[in-house]
Amino acid sequence: ATGAVQDGSILNAALRGINAKLALYAILIGLASGLFCAVYDALMKAGLHLVWPQLGERTTAALAAAGAPFPLDQPWVYLLAAPLALSVAVGLALKFLGEPTNNLPELVLQIHRDGRLDASEVPLQLVVSLLTIWSGASFGPEAPLVCIGGAIASKIAGFCDATRGETLVLTLCGMGSGLAAFFNQPIGGALFALEVIHQQGMEYYEAATGT
Repeated sequence: ATGAVQDGSILNAALRGINAKLALYAILIGLASGLFCAVYDALMKAGLHLVWPQLGERTTAALAAAGAPFPLDQPWVYLLAAPLALSVAVGLALKFLGEPTNNLPELVLQIHRDGRLDASEVPLQLVVSLLTIWSGASFGPEAPLVCIGGAIASKIAGFCDATRGETLVLTLCGMGSGLAAFFNQPIGGALFALEVIHQQGMEYYEAATGT
């Protein structure tokens, strides 16, 4: 498509002697993503602790004390009811708030098309991903952290009047810093962010240092 970020020329222009401005923006994005990941991690762990050990034990004990008939007073009933209730909450969120389009396939398309990610879906992705994790589903924080980190970076790049090439580099920085902060793997986070968007061979490897 016309204007697609594919041949790397825009990226090369932005990275030709990484200047102090781009380095400063990258640091700001790293700090912002790190702060967001700290909040995300705290919410995720608090929700898991609340839904399972606390509410599970209290609900089962309350039903048993109230003389609830079998099998409502059994712990395994809560193990079935809690994921079901949270799954319904996820479905309602998707129905009324819309389905996030910043999934990994769409993320790759946006990077190659625009060099930036849409930040308007960050609240929705935050809610849906946390509800899904709290439900015990086989779903991790990797994809939402990559998408949200990149979206935050794109937003910051817009506030800083970054060029198109600089926006692409900073978006990749946000994608990598989200994973790096959450998993304490700075090099692994950067490499994952660069690897996941490849379509044909090695692309955007020039941004490895900044990311």
